[in-house]
Amino acid sequence: MGSLFGGSQQQSSSQSGNYAYPMISEASQPYINSGRGGLDLLTQYLNGNGIVNGMSSNQALAQTPGYQFALDSGSRAVNSNMASRGLFNSGAAGKALTEFGQNLGTQTYQNNINDLFKQAMLGTTAMSNLSDAGKWSTSTGTESSNNGGLGKAIGNLASTAALFLL
Repeated sequence: MGSLFGGSQQQSSSQSGNYAYPMISEASQPYINSGRGGLDLLTQYLNGNGIVNGMSSNQALAQTPGYQFALDSGSRAVNSNMASRGLFNSGAAGKALTEFGQNLGTQTYQNNINDLFKQAMLGTTAMSNLSDAGKWSTSTGTESSNNGGLGKAIGNLASTAALFLL
């Protein structure tokens, strides 16, 4: 049936001569799974349905050590600045603290979205690299010699993992 549609009747990667494909497939799975998880979290987050440890994603984000440190440090800096000008309990101090908190919240939210997007892209890239490795198994050798085929897929997988860790 496969030859009817122009495909090969060979079913396993070992029959096609690509013995590395199963190893690449296995090595890609953590990245693919991580990408799926990131995509699921990103979708929930953007739909307002994200729940982390029983809290909404925004509440959980506000509880992270990085956010708390930035909030405490920035609030102290704003209060010190206002106190040095004699405006500690003024409306200007309240306005400055509100603006600081809103800007920090916006920045933290956007950073989280970017991190989840990078995680989702890690899975997409791993699947693309796996596809490249699969193409090598069905090529006649021109994919391997012209585009790097399997070597390209292995290199892409390694570089993708390295970029995600930056």
